[in-house]
Amino acid sequence: MSDLLDPGEGRTFPAGLAHDLRRELEAAVDPFLPWQGEALSLSKERLNELGRCEGLFDADISGERPPFVHGTASAAGTLAHKSIEVDIRSREERDAAAIVRIASERLQRDRRFRPYWDELPEERRTVLLERAVGSVCRFRSSFPSVRAFRRGLAPRTELWLETPLGGGAVMLRGKVDLLLGASRAGRSTRILIDLKDGRPALDHAEDMRLYALLYTLRTGAPPFRVATFFLPSGEWQPEDVTEDVVWPAPARVSTAVRASARLRSGAQPVLHPGHHCVRCPRAGNSPAVVGDAP
Repeated sequence: MSDLLDPGEGRTFPAGLAHDLRRELEAAVDPFLPWQGEALSLSKERLNELGRCEGLFDADISGERPPFVHGTASAAGTLAHKSIEVDIRSREERDAAAIVRIASERLQRDRRFRPYWDELPEERRTVLLERAVGSVCRFRSSFPSVRAFRRGLAPRTELWLETPLGGGAVMLRGKVDLLLGASRAGRSTRILIDLKDGRPALDHAEDMRLYALLYTLRTGAPPFRVATFFLPSGEWQPEDVTEDVVWPAPARVSTAVRASARLRSGAQPVLHPGHHCVRCPRAGNSPAVVGDAP
């Protein structure tokens, strides 16, 4: 509670911060208008792809990747997140297995999850359900009871944030797993948390800074703190949000907009081979990959 969730009295922030951030972003987009074709959608995944290799980024924004279909890891993550969401929103005390069953039923309305689920043998469904039960139990053992502290925690789950730039030519998007803390006018008091079943990665801090930017643009007030929480270990990577935290995020967006414009004009991407090559649709004929992708 004291190290992660309690913002105390919160933090003040410059009244024009959100306006200044938006002006910076609009200035970055303006030289490339009018934009031709579909809007450029930028998420944490695409910004991270650009940081790894322009070829991977270019393949993604050009629509060369096959349509997303669930595998074991992504389906397990989706079910675990939905189960925690159901647990947080539930006004009644239920055991973890009941929470997971409700979550799996609600995911039958998900157009990407249901086809995967329908084709799974019963024993593999059971494995996924058991993994989700474990995630719910780990969440419960890590956080104070949402039902007991609902008023103070003011929880929200699966918060979608979106900011159009350049009249909709660029769409900046993100989804926050968990938002905690009651809001106070003129002060930063809210905590943005991303829940992970895996291990820490270098991208996580930048992902949360992007969420801080999106939240500031959406509400006019920055969050008090952002953090990635790792359910298996119960550890977290926190960062208190100051101007120094949110201002680098527009620069990453600007870099992505410039790179996209240059690539759409016919320029060749700058290639950087690495482990990401295994999921790049261009790896088979990439001059940067010798033999099998690393």
